Amino acid sequence: MTQPDLTTIYPDIEKAARITASGWQGTIDIDDAIQEISLALLADNYVENVIAMDPAARHTVLRKIGQHIATRYRTEYEVHSGNYRYGPGEVRGLLHHGALHDDQDSFDAGTADLRSAWPALNNRYQAALTARFLNGQDPGDSAERMRITRAIDTLTELMNRNVRSHAARGHDGPGARQAMSNSRAARVTHRGAHHRPRALPSIDVL
Repeated sequence: MTQPDLTTIYPDIEKAARITASGWQGTIDIDDAIQEISLALLADNYVENVIAMDPAARHTVLRKIGQHIATRYRTEYEVHSGNYRYGPGEVRGLLHHGALHDDQDSFDAGTADLRSAWPALNNRYQAALTARFLNGQDPGDSAERMRITRAIDTLTELMNRNVRSHAARGHDGPGARQAMSNSRAARVTHRGAHHRPRALPSIDVL
């Protein structure tokens, strides 16, 4: 099946990318923004819907996609450059907002790091967090509440350990992606949905 041609809305993508790069200077440049917005549209099979929109609605949607991508860039750079440390409160918030649920297509950097650290968490702590944040069970007593607190503390430590390990291996940072020209926008329409950013496989939880 032939995918829609992105070049038909390339001027709109470029305009949204310029706004994104201008509002997030030092985080993402215009070429990266063009590429990421284009790939996001293709990954979500959303191109035809955007083409069919009136110009004002299309501008709004593309601008919001650009802002979401810029936010992800900033978070990922802070995390993977080693300039970011998770706190237990933040990790608890990720859990409250569904980090253990498998019905998500893609994840922000925090959720991705949590799921990456999860297998290293011992089974007892996995069970406590699964019962509370996946199954919605209220802690039965003070001992269970303390177990949840300790599980979150341990998970936080594992996440920060992963961040430090990633930073030690090096990170390219913002602006490292190859620029995409107008002609490349046409070629990229032939790529599949496997380019979805931050998509992760499901994890098994107890």
